Amino acid sequence: MNLSEISIQRPVFAWMLMFGLIIFGGISFMRMGISQLPDVDYPVVSVNIRLEGAAPDVIETSVVDIIESAVMTIQSIRSVSSRSENSEGTVTIEFELNRDIDLAVQDVQAKFAKLAAAYDCDIEVRRHDQAVAAQSIMGLMMLAAGPGTTIEICAYGCEAESALMALSDLVKRKFDED
Repeated sequence: MNLSEISIQRPVFAWMLMFGLIIFGGISFMRMGISQLPDVDYPVVSVNIRLEGAAPDVIETSVVDIIESAVMTIQSIRSVSSRSENSEGTVTIEFELNRDIDLAVQDVQAKFAKLAAAYDCDIEVRRHDQAVAAQSIMGLMMLAAGPGTTIEICAYGCEAESALMALSDLVKRKFDED
């Protein structure tokens, strides 16, 4: 005898078997572990700005506020946060998942190097213990500063402040991507 013959001869048994499978399936479904908030890493860009001898309010008004107001208009941004301390400031930008961050980083590096080369001062970009000249696109690429990487920008020399202001203006113009 197969299942179809038993179901035809004993329909109550077939219905009970069907209801049993539905009930056990419902109980199993309710106990199944499903994460309502999966662990997702959003792309993050963090910019550290260093201006030797500057007070926190000077860092905030001269650089951090300009960068914040510029990035607030860029699409695909999830959140922006910043902090200012003696001689340095940090702006952290978190992007939505749909942003192709690798291509954006390459464009930013090229424009950054071109602008940094126009000033008579030493501009360094640091990542961990590695430092490169900001004027060199190859040096910037060697840093391998991808999404989520924190870099630090330092300027030394007679045009250091104007170079940092110009770099802030570049961010304000959204890296001329519009």
